[in-house]
Amino acid sequence: MQKLPLRATWLAALKMPWQHRGTFFKIMWPWMLAAGVVYLAAIAISFAAMAGATQPTWAFVISMIAGVAAMVLASPAIVGALRYVITNEAQRHGFGDRTKKFLLAYLIMLAVYLPVMGLYMFSGPQVAPDGTFGFARPNLAVTVIVITLIILPIVMRLGFVFPAIVDDEPIDFARAWGRTEGNTWRVLFGYLILSMGVTFVGSFVIGFLGAFLTVFSGPLAPAVAIFSMLLNILLMIYLLVCILSWFGLSYLALASNRPEPQTPASSVDSGWTGNGG
Repeated sequence: MQKLPLRATWLAALKMPWQHRGTFFKIMWPWMLAAGVVYLAAIAISFAAMAGATQPTWAFVISMIAGVAAMVLASPAIVGALRYVITNEAQRHGFGDRTKKFLLAYLIMLAVYLPVMGLYMFSGPQVAPDGTFGFARPNLAVTVIVITLIILPIVMRLGFVFPAIVDDEPIDFARAWGRTEGNTWRVLFGYLILSMGVTFVGSFVIGFLGAFLTVFSGPLAPAVAIFSMLLNILLMIYLLVCILSWFGLSYLALASNRPEPQTPASSVDSGWTGNGG
C-alpha cells in the first residue's frame, strides 16, 4: 500500500504557485476574473442577508446559486491548472470534455452536501450592527460544524476523482476511494495544514501591513483599504493554486509509486518558466 510522502508533497505544493506563477496566470486568468466577479456578488448578497438588509432565505438561495455559478466559470481554470501539475501541459482550457466531466463530478458532490448547506442556512447566520458574526440558532450551527468535520475525510478522499478526470484516467468515485486507501489522515492532515497555514500566515501579514499603513496614511486610508482587499484576493488565488497543486501532486504520488512528488518538467525542459517566459 503506497503511503503519501506528506512533507515532500506539502512543501512542493506550497512552492509551486510561486515557482510557476507565470504559467498558472496564463492558464487561469480569464476564467478566474469572470468567476471572481460573480463570487464577489455572492459574498455581497450573503452579507446583506446576514445584516438584515434583504430577506434572508431568498438572499441565501441567490447567494448559493451565484457561488455555484462562480465555480462553473472557474472550472476551466481549475482543470487547466490541475492538468499542468499532473502532465506538464500548459494549455488554457474551455468547456471541453474534461471540464464537463469535472463539473459533473463537482455537481454530484455538491448535491450530496446540499442538506448540510440547508442546515447552515436555517441556523440563521447574521452580522450584528457592531460587526460581530453569530447565529440565530447556535445549536443548529454546531450540528453543521460537527457534520462537516465528520464528512470532511470522506470528501477529501473522493476529491481524488478530479485529478484523475483531468489526467483522462477512467476512474469513478469508488476507484478514487480505493486509490487513497490507507492515506485518509495523511490526505486530510496535509490539506488542513496547507490551507489553514497559508490562510493564517497570509491574513496575519496582510492585516498587520494594512494596520501599519493606515496609521501613517491619513487621507489615503481608502486607498490602503483597497490595497488590502487586492492583497486578500491574491492570497485567495495563491491558496487555490496551492490546494490544486496538493491534490495533483498527491494524485501522482499515490498513482505511480513515486517516492517523492514530481515538479513539472516544464521548469526544466520547455519554454514555460516560473515568470511566464
